Amino acid sequence: MAEIDGDDSATPVLVVRDLRKRYGRIEALKGVSLEVGRGVLLGLLGPNGSGKSTLIRTIMNLQTPDSGYIRIFGRDPRKEHSTIYRRVGYMPELPNLPDFMTGRQFLEFVARVNGVPSGEIGGRVREMLELVGLSDAADRRIGKYSKGMVQRLGVAQALIHDPDLVVLDEPTLGMDPEGRVFFRELFRDLARGGKTILMSSHLLEDVEKTASHLAIIYRGDLLFFGEIGRALSLISGDHVVRVEVDGDPSRAAEALRGLGFVRDLSVDGSWIKIVVSRDAGSGFRREISEAIYRSGCLILAMETTTVDLEQAYIKSLRDCGDRSRGPAT
Repeated sequence: MAEIDGDDSATPVLVVRDLRKRYGRIEALKGVSLEVGRGVLLGLLGPNGSGKSTLIRTIMNLQTPDSGYIRIFGRDPRKEHSTIYRRVGYMPELPNLPDFMTGRQFLEFVARVNGVPSGEIGGRVREMLELVGLSDAADRRIGKYSKGMVQRLGVAQALIHDPDLVVLDEPTLGMDPEGRVFFRELFRDLARGGKTILMSSHLLEDVEKTASHLAIIYRGDLLFFGEIGRALSLISGDHVVRVEVDGDPSRAAEALRGLGFVRDLSVDGSWIKIVVSRDAGSGFRREISEAIYRSGCLILAMETTTVDLEQAYIKSLRDCGDRSRGPAT
């Protein structure tokens, strides 16, 4: 079984073992197994219909698998539901919150349901409203909230009882760029503080800039599970170099194609994009520069970046034969 452990804790926070679920002829989950320790922020990726929502609903005991099982904090959630889920925060995709309540009233209700002591509810609600930027809208009816404000309130209700495991389904959907950046940092801080976070998202940028680990699900199958850095290492080219030249870029491109470590190359105006193979030596930038100068061009700018998560994601979906489930190290 694949395993991710944030702090070598003896008891994993979340264990999913050989989970299977079928809807008629559609096999939504095909024996998914994973194990996550304390302090891990796991990004869950997959196209629509891949099985992400089925996995999350099963983890939250909102539906029953055909076979396999789940353990949370080492316990069976079907037998100890109330005890376990008071330590879990959950935000569904597009949360359906009561329009007639104010944001403050709703958080007070959720706090009571989740066992927050009555003397602490007021302070905890104020803290959460301030945290998610809704203090000024606390006494406004939720029906008057924008989509982004509803998402913020959804995050607040998932955190109101200070849970150890937080499950978030598309938490930044509908937020403006400033809100997305804020919540990415908030989720990282929560994980650094020891909380385990499972975050489903179709926004690759949010996962890449937030999660420490990655799970990719496609057609009910777990294609990849491990550290994000390990996902990137599966791509044939580890670096992308972009060079702006003064001169004829086609001549520079022809010279670059003669370098053995160049796996792919494209020209866009005065810019040349070069994909460098993983086995290139440390001097590949110097060799690129020399080849461009030999072509009669000058270098105006050079940028080097590592491959991004989008490339890793697309590669994983294309190369479904790579079903890596070993422990993340």
